[in-house]
Amino acid sequence: MAKHVGVKLPNDLINIIKSEKTVGVLATFSEKGLPHTTPIQT
Repeated sequence: MAKHVGVKLPNDLINIIKSEKTVGVLATFSEKGLPHTTPIQT
């Protein structure tokens, strides 16, 4: 998985957006502004 949302290719972003679990992560990412508390972090 991508360490930071938006770092990978657009195709990966589409796959991430399609994931229901990641929708909440994106919401947190947008609110925090930093992928510090995102479970997507590897």
